[in-house]
Amino acid sequence: MLVPLALLFEPKLPTLDAQNITGIFYLSLIGAALTYILWFRGISRIEPGAISVLGFLSPLSAVLIGWILLGQALTPIQIAGAGIVLAAIWLGQRAGRVSRPILPKLPIHTPT
Repeated sequence: MLVPLALLFEPKLPTLDAQNITGIFYLSLIGAALTYILWFRGISRIEPGAISVLGFLSPLSAVLIGWILLGQALTPIQIAGAGIVLAAIWLGQRAGRVSRPILPKLPIHTPT
């Protein structure tokens, strides 16, 4: 729905070179397809209550990657916030959890 408006009001797109195309393929395959496969495989094996707190890892991961790879600075308040997020995730994973082994799902055989 926004494509017509973007074509009218946005400047013309630059021509794509090999580096741009490589970046698009990386974002499509690794940044989207592989991560969704891993995410849905993971959530099929974990309890819903444990999964709900894992969404907080996304912004925390972005901050940590920016700090480690890009050399971005973190203030003490941001570091404390990251610690609070990690503590909340840890507590959310442990709360009300009964220790039991995770068994792999077996395929269902139907009589033929």
